[in-house]
Amino acid sequence: GKLLYSARIIPYRGSWVDLEFDPRDILYVRIDRRRKFHATVLLRALGMTTEDLLNYYYKSDTIIFEGRKPALLFNAVHLLGAKVGSDVRDPKSNELIVKEGRKFTRPVLRQMEAAKIKQVPIGWEDIPGRVAAHDIVDPQTKDVLVECNHEITQDKLELIREKGIHQIEVLFIDDSSVGPYLRNTLLQDRIRAPQDAVLEIYRRLRPGDPPTIESA
Repeated sequence: GKLLYSARIIPYRGSWVDLEFDPRDILYVRIDRRRKFHATVLLRALGMTTEDLLNYYYKSDTIIFEGRKPALLFNAVHLLGAKVGSDVRDPKSNELIVKEGRKFTRPVLRQMEAAKIKQVPIGWEDIPGRVAAHDIVDPQTKDVLVECNHEITQDKLELIREKGIHQIEVLFIDDSSVGPYLRNTLLQDRIRAPQDAVLEIYRRLRPGDPPTIESA
C-alpha cells in the first residue's frame, strides 16, 4: 500500500487540527477528528485566495515572448538538473556554454551566472502543460485568457501570442522537490469566498445547527 503522510497541530487551548494526504496526494484537514475536508478550505477561511495560496507555497518562472523563440528568465535554482532546450552561448564571446539536450549542472549554471545571462531559450513545445501563477489577461479587453492555476494549452498559447502578451508567470512544479499537491487540492476545492469557507467549516463542526455568518 501507499505510505500516507499526516501531521497534527495541538494547541494549548482549542481544537486539534489533523492534516493528511489521501492516496491521490490530495491534502485534507480534520478539526477535532470530525469529517475531513480539503485543507485549502481552512486556509481560505483565513482570507487567502487561490492566487495567494499558490504564490505563497510555490515559486514561479517567468516566460518571455521576444523574437522567434520564447525564453525563461534565468533562475539557477529552478534550472538545476533540467534538460537544456537550446544551445546556450556567452552573449559577449558567443562561446558555447552548454549544448542542447544536455543537463544544467552546477558548473554550467555558474558559468552562465559569470556570463551574466539573463534569459534561457526554450522551445514552444515546453510551454503547454505549465500552470498559470496569475490570471493571464488580454491587455486590450482585460478578459481572462487563462485563469490562475489552470494549464496553458496549445490553443491558449496561440491566443497569448496573438494578443501580443510579452511575458507570463507560471508555477515552478518539480516532482522531485516541489510537488503539485496543493495545486491539485485547490483544483478540487470548489469553495472560493472566505465567508463560504467559514460556513463550510461550521457545518462540519456543528452539523445539526443552521449556519449563519455570525455564529460561524
